[in-house]
Amino acid sequence: MVNSGLKSVDRKQKILTTALILMNEQGVESVSMDEIARKAGISKGALYLEFESKTDLIITLSSGFSEQLNRQFSQALASPRTGLEILKDYGAIYLRFVHQNPLFMATLTAYQRALMDGKLENLHSAKICKELERDAMTLVVRAAQIGIQDGSIVSKVDPSTLGLLIFAGFKGLTDLYHVTSVIPGQERVEDLKTFEEVMSIFMEIMERGISA
Repeated sequence: MVNSGLKSVDRKQKILTTALILMNEQGVESVSMDEIARKAGISKGALYLEFESKTDLIITLSSGFSEQLNRQFSQALASPRTGLEILKDYGAIYLRFVHQNPLFMATLTAYQRALMDGKLENLHSAKICKELERDAMTLVVRAAQIGIQDGSIVSKVDPSTLGLLIFAGFKGLTDLYHVTSVIPGQERVEDLKTFEEVMSIFMEIMERGISA
């Protein structure tokens, strides 16, 4: 039965919750907007009042995950620890979050592919995703600054550059495994090591390289 009496904010949340449930069951690509509207108990027209397209909906979901992750990074940053320990915490938080929220990577992949294909069409949700990405980088840079100040990190480059390099490493590995999945001229990335293994190795190399 279609429910047309919901307020916009409630309707939007109901759509997102329904989409999460369906995509967890079937995968991001398999779920249609028709099915989301039907399961949410709203008309397809009402669905498109809240989201311009399925891409818009997926990117909004991705933003929600990114916001949760940034909140956990912020909590780690506020803890009474050295900058190096905070960066290590970031790595552990990231891997745990990926493991606990499999749809995070699926929605992030959809966002990155749409970005590369130029299909975002100035979506507001895409702008929010970009802002959250910048916020995450700022949190990494701040941890690097703290580490250099407290002496736990030794670096020949300024904290902004160091933070950018660390963030780029995280993002590059994530994109490699979950967006491209292939190393040009070689076998599939998954045939080498798992994402978790490679990320752990990256964190170990990073720690050795910057540890005082």
